[in-house]
Amino acid sequence: MKKLGLLLCVVIAAGSASPALALPAFKTGFAKKYNMESRVVTCDVCHVPKKDKKEFRNEYGTILATLLDAEQFKGDNKLTGDEADKVIFEALDKAAKEKCNDGKSWEDHIKSGTMPGLKQ
Repeated sequence: MKKLGLLLCVVIAAGSASPALALPAFKTGFAKKYNMESRVVTCDVCHVPKKDKKEFRNEYGTILATLLDAEQFKGDNKLTGDEADKVIFEALDKAAKEKCNDGKSWEDHIKSGTMPGLKQ
């Protein structure tokens, strides 16, 4: 009976867990594109800290969400390697040219290290 109760708890916990929404390919691609160590780049480059990552993208993340199709980086047929880098880099190039609310381009913020989500 104890085993059945434990099994039931595990099944309920697994079913109620939120799926991971952050895609490592984007974080890794950003670090690679801008020649940064991956430990410097956090999910908060695109997302609002301590919020639901799917619903709470920051200004930069909202731009990237329009340029990237996350489904291309999931599942058995996901893009990987050079193919994934090409798609991600193209989106990052386009996003870098966009201006943010303070009037600067995202490229300016990336180069100056004032980009949200970068550890110093």
